[in-house]
This record gives sequence, structure tokens and C-alpha cells, in this order.
Amino acid sequence: MNLELDYEGLWPHQERGLREVVELIKSGAKRICVVSPTGGGKSRMVRTMIEAEKSSVLYTNRRMLFSQLCEGLDEAGISYGKRAAGHDKAPIWPTQICMLQTEIAAILEHGSRDVVDARIIHVDEVHNNCRGKTEDLIDMHDGVLIGWTATPVNVGHMFDELVIAGTNSELRECGSHVPAVHFAMPELDEKIIGKIDLSSDGCGIRKSKRKEFVHRIFGDVVDNLRRIHPQLEKTILFGPDVAGSIWICEQLNQNGITAAHIDGANCWLDGELVPTSEEVRSEIVSRHESGEIKVLCNRFVMREGIDLPYLRACVFATSFGSITSYLQAGGRVIRKHPDVDVVKVLDHGGNWWRFGSLNENRQWHLDMSNASIAALRNEEVQEGERDKQQVCSQCSGIRGSELVCPWCGHEVKRVDHRRPVRMTTGKLISMEPAQWRKRKKLDPTEKAIKEWMGKVYANRKHNPDRTMAQLYADFARTHDWHYPDRSWPMMCKRLVDFYLPLGMLKPKDLIPKGD
Repeated sequence: MNLELDYEGLWPHQERGLREVVELIKSGAKRICVVSPTGGGKSRMVRTMIEAEKSSVLYTNRRMLFSQLCEGLDEAGISYGKRAAGHDKAPIWPTQICMLQTEIAAILEHGSRDVVDARIIHVDEVHNNCRGKTEDLIDMHDGVLIGWTATPVNVGHMFDELVIAGTNSELRECGSHVPAVHFAMPELDEKIIGKIDLSSDGCGIRKSKRKEFVHRIFGDVVDNLRRIHPQLEKTILFGPDVAGSIWICEQLNQNGITAAHIDGANCWLDGELVPTSEEVRSEIVSRHESGEIKVLCNRFVMREGIDLPYLRACVFATSFGSITSYLQAGGRVIRKHPDVDVVKVLDHGGNWWRFGSLNENRQWHLDMSNASIAALRNEEVQEGERDKQQVCSQCSGIRGSELVCPWCGHEVKRVDHRRPVRMTTGKLISMEPAQWRKRKKLDPTEKAIKEWMGKVYANRKHNPDRTMAQLYADFARTHDWHYPDRSWPMMCKRLVDFYLPLGMLKPKDLIPKGD
């Protein structure tokens, strides 16, 4: 395949990413995942590739994304066919834009049409479109598969190559992103709601506790919004579930802050619940952008693929269960707008310390899962590779280890790792110790090292599905919670491999005896 791309007008990270994709295709690569943060211009990169290779099919799974992608191709003057409900298919055009649901029903379930014959297969938001019938459909293609995402999580089974087309700092340099200032709220009380499940893609809170969670934990959304973002307008809010989002929307309106809610079935607008439609959604977004509606509430329907660059503040009234949900939701607010220099993130769910700032550059690997990413971040903080973030007691802004808050100038006498927790009484107390406790190290005696090596050998043979992290924690438990050093023999060379099943690790991945 001879790809000659026109790189004129592209940002440096876009050009670099596309050149790497072209080189991989020329070398014979067939399955490539391209990663760029939200707002990094993935749609523009797709259009650039389609302009160079018209024999292309582009899959998406959401109507809003379908419309946005079609508008982009129209602006670029590219002729294409639409394969979606309500559209007549246009087989004459070599480029086709397809709704996944329509194609799955027509091709896999009813056999009423054939798969698009294309040399390049593009899959938008591939982190959501890489399993089940979607994977079966994509596997029917013979061309080069390119997946596009801001969060390449749980996609390693589908791709062989990973291309990083931009980091958050690069996007700020080119003017695509604005920096976010994080503010933290009273932390979740696990005695009330139970432990947060970081392995799920939702808010991580079981359904039976979500309404209680909203009422007990987020009663101060209104007060904190007024204190931290007194302008109030152009704010988006993510609730713990649909019912919780509607409840918060009502509370905002009752306190004189005009708010609306959107979900897949209904919209809460002007004091009443009405069925969702394109017209109602457009009206809400238009009134939100103009400032008439101050806060736009939702659960997750506005999380991905929606361009609202005018936003100035974001409220996380939920605890995200995955880095994917967190970054996709946060990506709505950090996009550059001529009238916005900095955005505010009001975090009521402890997401700031679980997943880090929205400004951070991320290190991605194809074999990462949401659980391993959360664990990896915790390990990096434990080992001092990441700064421990903490809350300013005066302004609630998030800062690093420095003793002077960069947001309000408050100076502390020592680093304070305490965090307030909202108890059932509604009062705030300080909790010790820090979120990240310093681990005790096990003395590296010959006996202890031999025992560790024996455990690794035995578990690789008899428990191959167990991860090194699980074995590491179990070993510490049997030694009074003293942990072996990461430099011991049979430890993983790379921290990211620590969360893979032992059966997947090769001898070259482990530190050999004597190193």
C-alpha cells in the first residue's frame, strides 16, 4: 500500500503519529492502535488518512459521533457513503461511514449485506469497540486495522502496535488544551457506601448504595461550586448515576443555579422531565453555551466524543471506577477555547489521587487494564516516581509536595497528608495516615530471597493466572507485611509487567539470579 499523506496544517504530534503509522503499514503491520488525548485531533488524523487512501471504512457506535465524523468529511470535500439506520447505503463510494449497531445487525445477525471491502479499517473510540460481535465484525476484514482512542485500555488482544500521537503537554503547547486546576472535596466514607470497585467502568459503587451515596456525600456540591467557581456558568457535572444526576440537578435549581440534565432516555429541563431528542439536546447545549443554563448535568452520556470547548468548569460528583471513564469525562473540559485560559475541576470523589491530574502525561502499553493502571499509579507513588498530591486546607486546590499552595499562596509548616472524611454525622474529621502508606521492606537475607524465588517458580507452574502483584502482596502478608525489594531475583524488570498473569511472563521479563 502506497500512502502519500498531506501533512500541511497538522500539529506536530499529529504529523509524528501519522508518519509512524505510515511506516508501520509499509513494514507490514496490520493492526495498529493510535492513542491521542481527547482534543488531540484524532478526527483530523483519520480524515488525512482517508484523503490518501479512499478505500476506507470508518466504524463508530454513537449517533453524535457519526454526525460529527460526517460533518468533518463534508468539510474536507470527501465523498462517502453512510451505512446507518435511516440512510440509503451508497456502495459507489470507496469510503463508507458505518454505525456498528447497523452493520452487526445486517451482516452478522440477518446476513442481508456484505462487509465493506476496504484496504484500511478505522475504528473510532476503539476501547469501547473491541469485544463481542464488534470484534467478530472487524475480524471479517482483510485490510489494515487502525483503532483510535484516548485511552487504550483492554485492547491488547486486538492490536500488535501502539502509536502515541501526542501527550497532554504537547497539546497544551500547540494550543489544543488548557490547563486544569483541581479542587478536592470531602472524601468518600467507605463505612457508608462500601469499598470502591476500581475494576469496573462505572462509578465503582454498587447500585443499592448510589442514592444514599448522593445524599450523604454530595450535599455540598452547591456550596463548593459557588465558592470555587462563583461565575457558575458553563459547568458540566457528572453524577453517580442517572437518578443521582437528576437529583443534583433539582438541588441546583432549588438553590437558584439554573441546571439541566441529559441522559439516553430523558432530559430534565425547565422543571420537567421530557423524552430525549436531538432537538431537546441541541436546545439544552445552546442555552448552556449562552450562559442561560449554568450547569449541564449527566451521568455518562456526555462523557465521550462530544465537543463542548466552551466549558470552564467540571464537577465530578462521582467516584470513577476506571481511568478510562475519568479521562474521557475530564476530556470534555480541557479543550482549548478562545475565551478560556484555565478550567476548574471540582472533584467530590477522590479521583484526583486515584488517577492523577488531567494535566498529566500518561504512559500507555497495549497490555494494560483499568485495574493494572490504578495499581501501577499507586506503585509509582510508593516508589517516589510520582509526587504525592494533597489538598490545600485553605482553597481546596490540589498541590504537590511543595509547602506553598500555587493557587492561593497558603503556606504550611509541614507536608500534610491528612484528608477529611464525611462521616454519618455530617461533620468533617482528619484521618491519618496518608492515602499511600510507606511499605516496610523485608531484610534481603539469603533465606528470604530463596523463599521468594521458590514462590515464583511454584506459582508460574501451578498458578499461571496469578499476577506477580498478587504473589507480592501474599508474600508480604506471610512476613508481617514486610515487602521484598523490587530488585530481588525473579522480580519483574518492568513495573507494568507486575500486573500480568505469571503464565504470560517470559524469563527475559524477570530479573535473573545474580543481577
